[in-house]
Amino acid sequence: MMTTVSNVMETNLFTISKNESISKAQILMRENRIGCLPVMNEDKQLVGIITTWDAMMSDPGDIVADVMTAPVICIEPATSIWEAKEIMEENNIERLLVLEGEKLAGLVTKTRLFSEVAKHYDILTKLNKIDYLIYQGSRLLKKGIEISIIFMDLDGFGDIDKKYGHMFGDSILRELGDLLTESVPKCCYVCRYAGDEFAVLTPYDKGKCKELAVKLLKTISMQVYGADKVSVSASAGIAGTRCSPGRPYQDYAGHMRELLNLASLASTKAKRSGKPLETVD
Repeated sequence: MMTTVSNVMETNLFTISKNESISKAQILMRENRIGCLPVMNEDKQLVGIITTWDAMMSDPGDIVADVMTAPVICIEPATSIWEAKEIMEENNIERLLVLEGEKLAGLVTKTRLFSEVAKHYDILTKLNKIDYLIYQGSRLLKKGIEISIIFMDLDGFGDIDKKYGHMFGDSILRELGDLLTESVPKCCYVCRYAGDEFAVLTPYDKGKCKELAVKLLKTISMQVYGADKVSVSASAGIAGTRCSPGRPYQDYAGHMRELLNLASLASTKAKRSGKPLETVD
């Protein structure tokens, strides 16, 4: 399952009425060591947000309604952590309130959100992990854009680890991460799937995706590593699909995982047959 805001949001929230004084807001935030308060109206509906900075820069006798920020930028619990990150960065804000329907469900802070996003980044290869590819693929499918995935598995990499050691193997993966980043078009997304497996998401049909895959496989095979000039090759599989825009809700993330699995099986088939590349029809 793709990581969503529901996995990282705080649910034990303190709120304040829009008719309360700034002094009351200051006390609440200071005593509970929190950076903001969701502001509610008489019907317990969210109408704004007030931060410690707002309160500090206001007269204690003012009322919250005159100082709060409104309207509030809100997201749903099912929002992916990457979409939430994009919203924060675009609006230059430190926190997002989470609504389930019209009910206040939680709050996610920039610190907590970015910490979770960092878990889905592979430090060795400097590539995102597969959850990010699933998010981007889901976003494209939702728009009705045709996508194809290249799944690449290095050939005989375990033997390289055994012969030269894991540190040398890691150095190959590190350089390969840089190589793929440089070689993949900006409209595509490259991720480390696991171990010596990589995936590339493209907004292409399978024909154009195959052209890119052939180039990537050639680029990988031409690179040499270390004093012994070790070279590696890879086997790849391609799978593609599209969804019609405007259709009722679909499990786009589930569709992406299925597509990844098909591309993975195709790469295994290529490896067993001695071919560099297989495409799922």
